[in-house]
Amino acid sequence: TGLRRGELNALQRRDIDFKNNKIHVARSTEFINNRPHLKDCPKTVNGIRYVPIIALLKEPLKHMCKGLRPEQFIFGGDSPCSLCAIRKRWDKYCKEIGYTFNQHQLRHAYAKLLYRAGIDPKTMQHLLGHADFNTTMNIYTDFANDVTEKSVSQLNEYIAENF
Repeated sequence: TGLRRGELNALQRRDIDFKNNKIHVARSTEFINNRPHLKDCPKTVNGIRYVPIIALLKEPLKHMCKGLRPEQFIFGGDSPCSLCAIRKRWDKYCKEIGYTFNQHQLRHAYAKLLYRAGIDPKTMQHLLGHADFNTTMNIYTDFANDVTEKSVSQLNEYIAENF
């Protein structure tokens, strides 16, 4: 989904709309001495958004939501998870799958998928919740290097075949 850790931690059952395949991102958590504190807004007001539930995540998300009341948190039940709890869960997950990476790398992977799928940059900005278009373009322009190298290779092949 490309959500930030604090946005994920603040998700409640009522934020998930399976009928329309959307997640409403309207809050975030910040941590003070390991304890989560809800913020009425994500990182910026542009962070308030709807993001699509991609098909791959729909069934696992339904399973996570099963039995939750609207006010309950997806990842914590009656309250958001502490930072320590998030780290323990993350470490366990990484150990189970045999890879080590941080949570923010998933956000970058989502952005890279959007880019490679041909999603226009303004839509990327909205889905990622960036206030400034330049943030989207500057942070994720390294993805263009892969495409540029492929394009140069294609150009060289074309020239070699036709001239």
